[in-house]
Amino acid sequence: PTIHVLDIWKAAAPSIDLLAPDIYLPEFMETAAAFHRPDNPLFVPETAFRPSYASYVLPDLAEFNGLGFSPFGIDFAVGTDGKLNPAGQALAENYKLLEPLLPMIVKYQNTGKLFSIIQGVDDANVIHLGHELAAVASYSRGPGFIPAVQEAYTEPRAGGIIIELAPDEYIVAGSGFRVDFRNLQGPARSPEF
Repeated sequence: PTIHVLDIWKAAAPSIDLLAPDIYLPEFMETAAAFHRPDNPLFVPETAFRPSYASYVLPDLAEFNGLGFSPFGIDFAVGTDGKLNPAGQALAENYKLLEPLLPMIVKYQNTGKLFSIIQGVDDANVIHLGHELAAVASYSRGPGFIPAVQEAYTEPRAGGIIIELAPDEYIVAGSGFRVDFRNLQGPARSPEF
């Protein structure tokens, strides 16, 4: 089902638990947001198997409380030399990052306490955390991600996840970026590290 007929599917087939998008478009975030609805949990069974798409697993699980994320063609992640290709390596790095965090991610899904950081996707690199606090990301990986040429972009992007344990107490995990916390109003304060 595409977003244009999602409501038709919901009306005509109410017994289907979820409708899942295949996302190959540069507008991954917009498509995921459109499918993430109270009557439709997000599950991404198929997406582009490119290094630049690997970090989309982070907002899938964080902002969209996703049930799963799977690039198409993962069976081609290993080259003839037995080593992971760039897309396989980028995906493996993200899955390795998330593996020990999964119990905590599941615990905090649907609470508004999970946030993702993805190079080239964040609105001006500022992640609003609530409590009048923001995380400001600066990236150290690659020349930068240009969404307009996403199809040609072959490098993995910096990315990570932020989990709010309590006001001013966060877990930040990822690679290729640095986060500075900024108070949006009132006196300066820092979360615990």
